[in-house]
Amino acid sequence: MNKGKFQSLQEKIWKRIIMWGENYLSSGGKEIMLKAVIQAIPVYVMSIFKLPDSTCEDLNKLARNFWWGAEQGKRKTHWRAWKYLTKAKQYGGLGFKDFKLFNQALLARQAWRLIVNPDSLCARVLKAKYFPNGTLVDTCFSGNASPGWRAIEFGLELIKKGCIWRVGNGQSVRIWRDPWIPRDHSRRPIARKGNCRMKWVSELLGPDGVWDVQKVNRVFLPCDAEEILRIRTSMRQDEDFLAWHLDKMGRFYVRSAYKSAMSLANMDESSSSSDDKSRKMWDLIWKCEVPQKVKIFMWKAATNSLATMENKKRRKLEQSEICCICGTATCQSALSEILQDPPGCLNKLS
Repeated sequence: MNKGKFQSLQEKIWKRIIMWGENYLSSGGKEIMLKAVIQAIPVYVMSIFKLPDSTCEDLNKLARNFWWGAEQGKRKTHWRAWKYLTKAKQYGGLGFKDFKLFNQALLARQAWRLIVNPDSLCARVLKAKYFPNGTLVDTCFSGNASPGWRAIEFGLELIKKGCIWRVGNGQSVRIWRDPWIPRDHSRRPIARKGNCRMKWVSELLGPDGVWDVQKVNRVFLPCDAEEILRIRTSMRQDEDFLAWHLDKMGRFYVRSAYKSAMSLANMDESSSSSDDKSRKMWDLIWKCEVPQKVKIFMWKAATNSLATMENKKRRKLEQSEICCICGTATCQSALSEILQDPPGCLNKLS
């Protein structure tokens, strides 16, 4: 669908921004406004259709301009890139949503419903039209499809990267093609050990439904065999089923799907901000009992996102980075001094 179809959605968000006005909201109020209103308005539409990339970028632009502010129609300086603000708070961000990835997570929920409810009327109609001779997660679809189905395909891309087969009788799980080994990286076997002609996981199970240890060790590399033998099989020979790997119970949630999309997009990668020390620092900031605007100020200070002279000089907004308080230190040093000894700095100002 073209961008013009969603113009009314952008206008609706823009009217809401104009109605409230950024000058009447604190930073804490802006955060609530963004999360509870601006990012909530398009949820219904994003649950049905795949928004064009340009529309998602326009929505992200509206959100970040509202957060950092504008003056006389011109946006103010954005002191930190939007991709860092969309990280979770425990990773040094503010937990705002990236509209494209959130759109994909919402559509993944629709694809998941077709997987877990294959006998529903909707699933049967779509199967008859788009994949009559295969399964949803295995079929390659043609480009000639309705906007609704293309949206489901977009969500299905995320499902394929986060689903896993839970082994029952093993008759529906292919050894080398399907994801069935529970681990964080590749859920398929790394490589074959020798010449193996087996195709189905059921061929690795004994008559009593437990693993044939000798066969598993003979077919797979030690790292794969160790993970496989840890899988609990079904003594009752239950059917195999697809589960969501990121949940211990195998249940699908939009929140975990969005987290997976963020990780795949390298926007929430594990870095120095996600180690134990940094996690404790972010927890200390967000869990302290002070007004939300104070927490956001501390976050800005911790991420060097304040309008200090040093940051202004780096962006060529000022000629000097000398602190206007003490006249000697840089603003970053002065900021650390202010946060560590507020009374002493107030005495200097007076």
